[in-house]
This record gives sequence, structure tokens and C-alpha cells, in this order.
Amino acid sequence: MALPRTTEYGLLLCGFIYPSDFELFPFVDEHLSVKWGSVFLVSPEWDFSSFTDYYAKEMGEGLRRRFFVFDNRIIPNDLVDIKLFSICLEQRLSVDGARRINIDPGFLSHNKLILATAKNHYHRVYLDKGIYVELTMAYYHNAWHSLDWTYPDFGGVYSEWFDSIRPRLLERLVNQG
Repeated sequence: MALPRTTEYGLLLCGFIYPSDFELFPFVDEHLSVKWGSVFLVSPEWDFSSFTDYYAKEMGEGLRRRFFVFDNRIIPNDLVDIKLFSICLEQRLSVDGARRINIDPGFLSHNKLILATAKNHYHRVYLDKGIYVELTMAYYHNAWHSLDWTYPDFGGVYSEWFDSIRPRLLERLVNQG
């Protein structure tokens, strides 16, 4: 019989999709670091438009993608309030109803990446207040792996970056334990 245990901790990962003229670093410093703590790791910037045109109508062409990992530990349930804050911030920064930035918060642990969303689908689990989560990538056999429903852009260069930061992630989680 399994007994309830305390949850595992992870770090807050935040993915951003934004137009090339959007100043991401000042935005994070001004709006997110105050709320979520200092930034621990920053990914390279990728050309998001080469993966999909899903956001092009709303946000324009030539979109970019970048991830930030914040220093403070979180548990998966924290994603509810984090995603709600992200949605409010996206709306506040919108111009004529069109977003200037898409903010995708997630939970990154030693063996999983969980993303928060307000969109329901068969592979997503409801948490609270209209927010769902999905297991987006899993770490096993010494590498990050995408799943059948994982967004196509996560399967390639992003997983290589997640592989490269995993030792630092593990060290940070142990030191904060």
C-alpha cells in the first residue's frame, strides 16, 4: 500500500514566444523576477516561426522562443496561480486585443517537464481555477523525450538544451532541499 507523501519540488520554467522587436530581458526583470525570484538559467533564442505559424495571425511573423528557469523551488500546484498571473500579464501587455508575448509557465524537475495551460484536451489534467497541466517531456534512459502530444518544437533543439542544463538543475534542487 502506498501512503501519501510530500510532493517533489522543481524549478519554475517559463517559455516565451514573442516578436523579434520585443525586449524580453527588461520585461522579465520588470514583471517576473519581482514575482517569481531571480533567473537561474536562460536558453538560447530560437526562431519559433520555423516550427509553426500558429501565433502568426495574432502576434506577427518572425516569432522568437526562449526559456528562463527561475531560482525558486515550486510544486506542481503552484502552476495554477503562476499561469493565472501569466494570463493577466499577457492581457495587460496586449495591443488592440493582440498579445505581444505568450508566456508558458512550467514545472521542471529531475525527470519531468510539466506545462500549464487554460486549454483542456484528453491528455491534460485539471488542477484548479480553469488551469490544466500536461506532462510535456520526460527524462529517462539518460535523455529528455517528447511524448505523442508534445509540441513539435520541443522534440529537437529544446531537448538538447534541457539535456545540457540537467546537471545544474539537479545541483540546484539538491542545494535547495
